[in-house]
Amino acid sequence: MADDPIDFKAKRELLRPDVDKPEPSCIRHDEYGRPVYRYQVDFVFNGSGFAFELWAYNQDEAEGMVAAINANGVKFAGQVIAEMPA
Repeated sequence: MADDPIDFKAKRELLRPDVDKPEPSCIRHDEYGRPVYRYQVDFVFNGSGFAFELWAYNQDEAEGMVAAINANGVKFAGQVIAEMPA
């Protein structure tokens, strides 16, 4: 029927059954083998949307990090010019 709502999650499940699980590129492991997950933080600057990523053990920790940023502000550390291999 035309007025039946579309269940987009069910449609995604057909294409990717693990839709709610992060892809391997979004998971790292700390030195003890514990999983650390990638989260995105969105913000607006001069009317445009931007984002950065942070890594946390779970959503509660990620939200706590964002709360700390909001409460304490952040300190600009400078431009990143190189990466150290893991």
